[in-house]
Formats: sequence, C-alpha cells, structure tokens
Amino acid sequence: MAEAKATLEKDGFKTITVTPDTKGKDRKWKVEEQTPEAGQKEKTSTAITLTVKRDNSDLADIVKKGMMLDKAINALTDEGYSTSDYKIESDSGKSVILYSNWEILSANNGVIHVHNKAADEEAARKAEEEKKKAEEEAAQKAEEEKKAAEEQARQQAEQQAQQQAAAEEAARQAQQQAEQQQAQQQTAPPSIGTVRGGSFCSSEGSTGTSSAGNILTCRVASDGRLRWMK
Repeated sequence: MAEAKATLEKDGFKTITVTPDTKGKDRKWKVEEQTPEAGQKEKTSTAITLTVKRDNSDLADIVKKGMMLDKAINALTDEGYSTSDYKIESDSGKSVILYSNWEILSANNGVIHVHNKAADEEAARKAEEEKKKAEEEAAQKAEEEKKAAEEQARQQAEQQAQQQAAAEEAARQAQQQAEQQQAQQQTAPPSIGTVRGGSFCSSEGSTGTSSAGNILTCRVASDGRLRWMK
C-alpha cells in the first residue's frame, strides 16, 4: 500500500483516504480496491479512497505454536489484523467458541490451526478422577475381602477349637468310664461258675450260675449258713 500512496502522491493527488485505518503501518497492507478506479484520468483534486486488506504474510511471525488463541487474537489486533484477515480452524472440526480454551498448532496461508487444550485438561482430570475412584474401590474391595478372610479364619479356628474340645471331652469321658468299669470289675465279687442252688458256699457275695441258667448268689440262709440262693 505504501507504494500505491507514493505513486498517487507523485501524480499530484493530495486527498488520499485509506480504509480501514492502518494506524500508520502502511507496509503491512495491500490495496484491494481504489475509488475512482485506477487508469482513469482524474483531476489531482479528486479524493482517492484506497480500500486495503492486511497482508497476512507475517501471520506466522505473530502467532506462535503453543500460544493460547485469546492471546494470539489480541496480538493480531495490535498488529492491525481484523477477523476477516484470517481463518480459525480446529483440528477436531468443532467450532471454536471460547478462545481461552484453544492452543495454537500452526499459522500459515491465512489459516490459524488450533487444538482444544481445555478439553484435553478436562479429559485428563476426569481420567485422574476415574483412576482415583477405581483405586479407592479396589482398596475398599481388598479391605472387605481381607476382613471376610479374617472372619472366615476366625470362625474356622473357633470351630476347630470346639471340635478339639469336644474330642478331648469325649476322650476324658471314655477314660473315666473305662476307669469306672475297671474299678467295678476289681470290686465285684468273683463269679464261681456253675453251682447248685441251696448248696453251701464260702465267699459271701460271690455269684454262680445254676444248671437252669439262673444267677445265684452266696449269702446267709435262714439257718445262718452261707448257701447259693436266688
């Protein structure tokens, strides 16, 4: 644009208007339209309007990879860019709405490519929460399984102790019964064998069996003597 203005001024034109305002940075703009059109014979007093567009060849110098889009837009505005001077495209194909969420991937040929960094951070946060939740659930499950195993072991130990106590009690009772039987056998009167009822005997309390199979006991008869009697 600077060259166009210089040419017009050389030709004697004094009233030259540039739209939009380039803020004095004429070298970064290029002429898109001239009114009246170039090539026509006009008086030097004629007002010339130059409609310009920002030259976006330095776009990549202003917008750097890794910048957040909102800061990049501010930098472009400071350099005289308008939103019509470039396009914004996301790598996902989704609309770019909240500039502070998007990170610059590249900028060339008038196109700014961006990636939703906020979405990545949100996904990472959710993944971390899910991981933490899974770890907590796993820890809780492990604790419950541990308690269940300890309770089962306690019950088994208690059952074994009860069984052992019952076995020991049964053994004690069997030993006691055997001792009682042995004592009874030691104190019981001797059995003579086959005896005849009414006949004399010598050991009071002794027993014998008659030929008829009856148990007879040696005891004092009515005559005061020991005899085999029922």
